[in-house]
Amino acid sequence: FGPLLENPRMMLLGAAGQTGAEPKIGFLKRHAFPLTFALLIAAHLALTFYFEKPKIILSDTPIAWLDYDTHIGQAYVVSEALDRFGKSWAYDPGTLAGYLNGVGFDTDNKAWELWTFALWKLGLSKGLAFNLFILLAHLMVPWVVFFSARLFGLGRWTALLAAVMGIALWCFDAYPRWCWWVGMTAWAMASYFALLPLALFYRYLKTLKWSYIALLAVFLSAAHLIHPLTFVILVVPMAFLYLRAFNKLKALQHAGIVAAALSVLAVNAYWLIPIFKYLHYAAPPVTGFYGQSSAAFFITDYLGLLN
Repeated sequence: FGPLLENPRMMLLGAAGQTGAEPKIGFLKRHAFPLTFALLIAAHLALTFYFEKPKIILSDTPIAWLDYDTHIGQAYVVSEALDRFGKSWAYDPGTLAGYLNGVGFDTDNKAWELWTFALWKLGLSKGLAFNLFILLAHLMVPWVVFFSARLFGLGRWTALLAAVMGIALWCFDAYPRWCWWVGMTAWAMASYFALLPLALFYRYLKTLKWSYIALLAVFLSAAHLIHPLTFVILVVPMAFLYLRAFNKLKALQHAGIVAAALSVLAVNAYWLIPIFKYLHYAAPPVTGFYGQSSAAFFITDYLGLLN
């Protein structure tokens, strides 16, 4: 099945061989892949705007219900804090009698906050800026899956099939669809975006080209801004890939990997440092289990078990 996907002309030639005629495929032969890819993107756009009505997602009013309400409050408070005080956090009298907003509880909202703030400063309304992150999460699905598949070494037609499957999961599988429908957008986005840094790391270890480690630093940092539990998703497969290639790497190549990891910490330091500074605010009953986990949580969380 794989070879047929990568060379559709084989199917045509097989059919033509029964009659001895060479198939006339001309234009389609030259442009079959880009046309199919464009058709896939068009179908994905249609699905996106079926679920997220343009008059709603492109309006100045933020989408608000269930988890969206939480993220709106966080994005708006952090945007105001960045604008007025140059800080990524602020005391919010509307939340738990003045609890620090932007510290700890919003770790799954960092990219969304920065995105909202940046677009707002560029002249968009906060509501539209907030909604456009939701739209971004939808639109990136086929692109991330396709290019990740290509980095893993799949042929372009097989990678296109992977993108089709990614769209199908995003739009029709109950759990990811429920996540982005109720507002757990960053969580759902991280579930597929993590593929890209993993694929870049795989490609780097295979080719040892510095361009891949540079891209890894960028996309791994972005992935942790989208959701810090990206670390939990990636730590096991990346550790396996690294240990498998450990002996063939030279000191400079090991250093490149360490530099990529340090870049993630550097990019995320603006919110990590305040968390440790104000960790005493995470004592119960303010945030439940935040900051109170044990080593056992690493295993149970990774396996999706209740502890």
